Amino acid sequence: MQKLGGRLGQYLLTKGLVTEAQLEKALGLQKSRGGKPFAEILVDLGYVSTNQLNRIFPEMSLVEVIKDKELASFANSFTHHSCSQGQVIFNQGDVGLQAFVIIRGKVDILVIDPEGKKVPIATLLPGELFGEIALLDGDTRSATAMAAVENTELMVLQRDDFLLEIRRKPDLAIEIFKLFARRMRNTSERLRSQK
Repeated sequence: MQKLGGRLGQYLLTKGLVTEAQLEKALGLQKSRGGKPFAEILVDLGYVSTNQLNRIFPEMSLVEVIKDKELASFANSFTHHSCSQGQVIFNQGDVGLQAFVIIRGKVDILVIDPEGKKVPIATLLPGELFGEIALLDGDTRSATAMAAVENTELMVLQRDDFLLEIRRKPDLAIEIFKLFARRMRNTSERLRSQK
């Protein structure tokens, strides 16, 4: 789906507060009004109220939620996704083309043991990133991710958007590789301590 209006537009679409046609009209007006803030145009058109936006913006503050400041460069590339309890986000063995940040709720990470049973290895909380290795290699998932509670809210970063931003800002690639290396070390240490 095209990201009409960036993260705010995507969020409003997923919540059913606006239609794609309304977002297109608002974007057209924004261009003709010299870049007036998108949120203000939505309010001017009567598509959303100021009160609705005030309730939404705390959930939209991805940069304030995420623990890894390096990801702030991708804030406008994330889209919103809601999950119900027990919903599988991805399965072990799936091709990975997305990474996720938890905004609200919890996510269980599970692996399939030799007997075919799903064994929990971690529970992730708001602010945590998961599935990020797929951004680098696009390979298959090494574990299953499942929403652990009702109303789990995620922000999703597509691999194509990630690579586009990295190509635009090569220096950012070094910081991202450091971040991912740090996270892999932390995960390895966590797994060792659980054994």
